[in-house]
Amino acid sequence: MDAVVQLLRNALCCIKDLQLFEEYGIHDAPLPALLYSDIPAPIHKTTALEYLICLTQFYAFVSTSKSGFNLIISRKYQKLERLLEIFKGAKIEDHSTAQRIILESLIQEMEAALRDIVVGICVFPIGVAFLWLSANSLHITETNWIGGLPALIHALTAMEVFLVPLLYFMWIDSSALVRKAKNMLDTKKSMEDSGCIPSDKINAIVYSWLVATWQPFWKEADGIDLTDEVKIEKLFSSELKEIETNIKEFGKEGGSKVGLDAAASLESASWRAKKEGQREFLYFVLNFVAFYGYLLGILAYYFPDGDDGINAFPVVTSLNLGMTTSVADWTGNFAGDFCWTVEPVVILLSPIFLLRFSPTQKIKKE
Repeated sequence: MDAVVQLLRNALCCIKDLQLFEEYGIHDAPLPALLYSDIPAPIHKTTALEYLICLTQFYAFVSTSKSGFNLIISRKYQKLERLLEIFKGAKIEDHSTAQRIILESLIQEMEAALRDIVVGICVFPIGVAFLWLSANSLHITETNWIGGLPALIHALTAMEVFLVPLLYFMWIDSSALVRKAKNMLDTKKSMEDSGCIPSDKINAIVYSWLVATWQPFWKEADGIDLTDEVKIEKLFSSELKEIETNIKEFGKEGGSKVGLDAAASLESASWRAKKEGQREFLYFVLNFVAFYGYLLGILAYYFPDGDDGINAFPVVTSLNLGMTTSVADWTGNFAGDFCWTVEPVVILLSPIFLLRFSPTQKIKKE
């Protein structure tokens, strides 16, 4: 739903930027005025198109703020930390390799939960900033009701600042997925050459590749009752036995059906990981262009051109790519709107692409 609304919101913004479909009157203020009487100034200037944009921006304010807030207050990290303590203190049968894999998996989940909190800290203020964007669509920022134009610029600045860590995460996710794809193929080749994979070569990441259906109970840590330690120890014991059984199968000399099937599945899994990495890189590019484009609007506010059309700050002229601040403001805004229109299209269509063109799907057709 969020991707659909994002697509609608930014597509409408692009229509506004380019003044498309003028013949339908969507850029004219009188249409809403006919529907609502006694609209206070300056809201009376709001066009039908701007009302639609305002609704989608307000949705982003509610949805994005809520998502960020939920990530911040999530206690998943604390629950995983407690599960780790229980596992280390549990009196269970010794399975050294399986125990190592569970410990690695728990630590990885804790790191992911900690990152989710950081993401939430970034997403929440971005969501709040959409309140000023929705107010701007109603021309409210032309008054001093909620801080006026300066408050809008502060909101945009906050969005830019908190988008930087998210851009960093997109970049490292892209790199990690590409490396994952390569490592999967290396693991596949090694298993095919030797017919097996030694237990000391299997860590939590490799195990999750070989057993694609592996969903340990701690991945859903939010729903675990931490007071029932006996039940948790039994769950850990069950996981240990299952992991140990699979590791023995993977380590059989000459190979086993389980091991060979796992190795065969790595090719399609590698292809998918590579495409997901390329998709993450596309997200990074789109969001970086949007980040840079909206930054030009902030620069235009703080560092406008002089009366002679020349900016007093050479660095601003360079950042504007030689354009005047007014042109850079419009161009950057449109670039941001366009990139954030393309992004949800990629989000919505990529699952279809991955399903349609994956090697596994082709094999099934043959």
